[in-house]
This record gives sequence, C-alpha cells and structure tokens, in this order.
Amino acid sequence: LQAIHAPIRIGLSATIREAPRRMAVEAFLGPIIAESDEQALIQAGRAAHPTVYVVNAGGIAPETSDFALAYGDGVIHNRMRNDLITALGRRFRDQGTRTLILTVNLDHGRPMARTLDAPFLWGETPLDVVSSAKRDFEAGRLHTIVASTIFDFGQDLPSVQALILAGGGKSALRTVQRVGRALRKKPGTDNTVKIIDFYDLSCRLLRDHSEAR
Repeated sequence: LQAIHAPIRIGLSATIREAPRRMAVEAFLGPIIAESDEQALIQAGRAAHPTVYVVNAGGIAPETSDFALAYGDGVIHNRMRNDLITALGRRFRDQGTRTLILTVNLDHGRPMARTLDAPFLWGETPLDVVSSAKRDFEAGRLHTIVASTIFDFGQDLPSVQALILAGGGKSALRTVQRVGRALRKKPGTDNTVKIIDFYDLSCRLLRDHSEAR
C-alpha cells in the first residue's frame, strides 16, 4: 500500500474468514484480490513463530449443561488449574520472559494478578494506567500483565514472549484473536513466542470446549 501511494488505507480485523465477514468486506470494498494466511506471514518473518503448549488441567466440576456452574468450578475457582497458571507466570517472570495472561472473568483475573504481583487490566481501568503498564512492559520494566477481554482486540504488544490463555471458552474465533496479541513481529529477537492453553479435564462440558479451541 505504501508502494502504490494509496490515498486511503483501512485497517480491518485479520479474522474475516467467516462468510458474513468476508461478504461485508467485499460489499464495501470490492472483490478480495490478494490474501495471506498466518503460515505465510510467519514464514516471511512478518509474524512471530509460535510454539503451542497444551497443559492438562485437572480439578472437579459438576457434570452439567449449565456453563456458568461448570466454568465457575472448573476454571474460575479451580485451585489446581490456577496454581498451574501462577506457577508458569512465576517461572516466566524469573526467566525474564515478558508474559501476558488473558482471562475472561474479573473474579478469575484479579486474584491471579495479586498472586503474581502484576497489574490487572480490565474495561474500567483508566486509559493512562493501561498505557503506562504497556510502556513498562515494552521497555522490560514489567514482566507480567494479567488482562481481561479488553486485550482480545486491537492491542499491540510486540514484546510478548509468552501468552497464557487462562480464560477457557469454546470460540475458535476468539482464540485466534487472543493468539494474535502474541504473534506481532518481535524486533531485535529470534521472533518466537510461547503460547500456553489448557485441556480442561474437570468435566465433559469443559473438555468439549477445550477440544473446540
């Protein structure tokens, strides 16, 4: 776009694969004439090369179709699972690895942030506090950030070296968007990132969600 001196540049979500999103893009802008997937971007060095680790997470949750009940016991208040996450957070911090931990529920993220002595950023965190935390993180003065869904979209943190997906859920699209926080090109490094997700064994519903992710 720079080479052809495009007078107008429109930034869209990278996740437009689903038919309704593609149709909307083409309706406004015309046919898609060129496209690139994640693998091509990684091979070209324009995105970070991820290594994905899926960690078995135990605990006990009720065998129920009630998502809130299963999620509360199997994720939010699952001490075994949360201990795994905070242990990983400490290990990465001690190694000097800049780590972003993404949660969904405030009652899940806040205690985790306190345990790790890290800031918890969510929808009502003042913008200056968010900006300050991001600057410290990028400068290497801060090694861990715990964030809610406000970091699912549009946040650029190229320095993320490890992403821990603490929140669970079943949406493949949301998972791709969250992973995108960590795939930014990492200038001056080996351009790699670790991504950690969890295979929830506490009940069938959460196992199904893990498999969907």
